[in-house]
Amino acid sequence: MEYLSIYLLLDASGSMRGEAMLSMQNGLQSFVSTLVRNQSTFGRVLVSVITFGDTAKTRVPLTDINSFVLPELEIYGCTALGAAFNLVAQEIDLETKVDDYRNHWRPVVFVLTDGEPSDDYRAGLYELRKRNIGALVVCIAGQTVHQGDPWLSNISDAVVSLDTTDSNTLLNYILNSAE
Repeated sequence: MEYLSIYLLLDASGSMRGEAMLSMQNGLQSFVSTLVRNQSTFGRVLVSVITFGDTAKTRVPLTDINSFVLPELEIYGCTALGAAFNLVAQEIDLETKVDDYRNHWRPVVFVLTDGEPSDDYRAGLYELRKRNIGALVVCIAGQTVHQGDPWLSNISDAVVSLDTTDSNTLLNYILNSAE
């Protein structure tokens, strides 16, 4: 059986209050439903949630998609995306050590945010890119950031707006990462 690990890095900074948080939660619920419906494509889907505000925190360790519950998100501080990149890199390393016997798809990382990082994200991004990930997709929520913002292209070529993207588009990033 093949395993697919999906890491969701969720912006929980103060700017996410209101519309951006609602957009993110709705998008995530739809995406998780799509994954449940399509899980036979992957064999077994595992999902982790890392939030980032002033710091990065693992809110849900890798969990089977069938028992996954999106946690209630607390809003706190700034936008420490670099810390989130470092934390997910560590979690991928841990997963690799623990699960060497599993046949894995390359992990996929989705970043959901509404604004520019407040920390130096480049060092964390460098650490993450050293891992054999399948895709890094940035999903922007709300109206404070735009797909053409230069810092987004530093992170990934795959940048989508949650307001105009459906869950099947996000699923295609996973499927294309296996090629």
